[in-house]
Amino acid sequence: MNLFKTLFLILVVGLNASYAKNLLELFETMEEKQQYSLPDTSSPQEESPTQVPIVQSPIAPHIQMLLNAQNESAYKSIVSSLYQQSGYAPFWVEPKDTRRRLELMNALENPLYNYKNKSFDLSMIKGLYFELDSGAVPKEFYDAYQGAIDLLLTNSFVRLSDFVWRGDIDWGVVQNKIRGLKRSEGVNAHWEMTTKPMIDSATLYQAIQSDSIKASFNDLLPLKERYRSLVVLLQKYRKMEAFPQIPYRLPQPTDVVSEVVLKIKKRLQITGEYPKNAPLDGVYDAALLKAVERFQDSHNINKENGIDNITLYYLNQPNYLYINQIITNLDKMKLYPSRFEADRIEANVPEFTLHYYRGGKERLESKLVVGRLDRPTPLFKDEMEFMTLNPTWTVPNNLIVKDLIPVLKTEPNYLHEHHIKVYQGNKEIEVNYAMLSKYDSPNKTVPYRFVQMPGEENALGKVKFMFPNPHLVYLHDTDNKELFNHRYRVYSSGCMRVQKQFELMKQLLPYSPSSYSKNQLDKIFQSNTPSTIKFKNSIPMHILYFTVVQKHGIDYFMHDIYLYDQMIQESVRGVAKTSFMIPKNRMISVDQNGQTHKQTQAVSN
Repeated sequence: MNLFKTLFLILVVGLNASYAKNLLELFETMEEKQQYSLPDTSSPQEESPTQVPIVQSPIAPHIQMLLNAQNESAYKSIVSSLYQQSGYAPFWVEPKDTRRRLELMNALENPLYNYKNKSFDLSMIKGLYFELDSGAVPKEFYDAYQGAIDLLLTNSFVRLSDFVWRGDIDWGVVQNKIRGLKRSEGVNAHWEMTTKPMIDSATLYQAIQSDSIKASFNDLLPLKERYRSLVVLLQKYRKMEAFPQIPYRLPQPTDVVSEVVLKIKKRLQITGEYPKNAPLDGVYDAALLKAVERFQDSHNINKENGIDNITLYYLNQPNYLYINQIITNLDKMKLYPSRFEADRIEANVPEFTLHYYRGGKERLESKLVVGRLDRPTPLFKDEMEFMTLNPTWTVPNNLIVKDLIPVLKTEPNYLHEHHIKVYQGNKEIEVNYAMLSKYDSPNKTVPYRFVQMPGEENALGKVKFMFPNPHLVYLHDTDNKELFNHRYRVYSSGCMRVQKQFELMKQLLPYSPSSYSKNQLDKIFQSNTPSTIKFKNSIPMHILYFTVVQKHGIDYFMHDIYLYDQMIQESVRGVAKTSFMIPKNRMISVDQNGQTHKQTQAVSN
């Protein structure tokens, strides 16, 4: 046998250099003396009641030898445990394993499981099989060769399973970057992540023994329906031809024929907004406008200005940015279970949208206003327990310091004009800027409670939806309805303002143990007195951060408002960056030439 191929075979399964040299010498001796010293697995062993009977195979001692010589890795203990349970019998290479092996090899290159096109040593495995099939391997080395292939396949199986289950993002690094925003920018950002442990060997062994390789991968998929749909979208963009570059010249309805219009139609035909059977010409027509509006909807672009520079800017974004954005959203799904609860509320921050589901079907969709860039809405899961009609608002200490005290300096009557009462203990008192100025510091705690009374000017509006949490954020109505007309609805101090507050209230009333008629509700609101409606069963509340959303037959690509996507893209295990660049101008402003002129600064974490 070619000794260079033998050395290559030894090294690919992860052996240390000194052992590789010794094993190569053994192989040379075997060529000369036709003998090969292997671990003794023939002696009888006492079998415990729970021990799997050891399957005697001529390949087993080779697997054991190669496995013992492997360098330590994140997956070695799992691989070792799998082979110990089988008595080092091979899993993949014997004739009876053909179906199982083919399922694994197909899965290794299936984008449903391997959407990042990781190698998982598949080309190497195929190359080694070619060596076997072509007769290049002497008979005396056949078992050793198969042992190495089996070990490679098991390594690949474990690694792919772990990727499907956990992904390859170092979420600890992402958390450090989010915490770094407070140190560098004074931004108190939170994302409560539920990371998954490494998959256990018992689950993997059961999948192998039951010949359910593909089914085992399917069981590990997160948010199954969304995940599958997003993988289909990813493959769609990967197969697209290159987008044409569109000149920054605004087309006009009076143009007889326009090169810009032709390229816009071509660009939108590639992504599907412009029909495949529609003519590719330079005519400014209704079909063009309909396609452009569909594109603007999918990118949260205002449609009032028609085809403007911002629209051209997004049309000129390269395909790889869409691919990366889809991949990042698939990565984020690894933080979640196989499916959410049938009854739940989802608040997707970059989408500025709330979704209420009952019985697994969406019953309500509403616009949201979310936290400002410097006061981001925290991401977490909790349980909505009650709602309050005619709520009061107790102003949090950080807002007293940041907002109220400064405004009282220039508007001394602000508290009275906005129906805010101040309490020391249970006693109502009068305060002024002079009394409060000494607390005008982020580290100071104001010893008074500021409570805004119910009414039309109350910041929480007429309804408050409560899911008690340590971040002191909740969902509520608002006295400033005009904000829902904005493109980027980032105006709150962390809480979320819901546009369809009364519709949501009506949807949630069935969770109350008591029934409420329209007349009863009208009387409660007219009383202007706080009234709490508790739920007999709490409702799961998920605050999410997905920037690619598929709904109403449209693929939506949202702006990464809090920069979490960028943090994730730079936090892949093994190559994660420990610093993060924060653009000073985080919203897109496009000049007539399509330039954005962003400035950045480095933040060390």
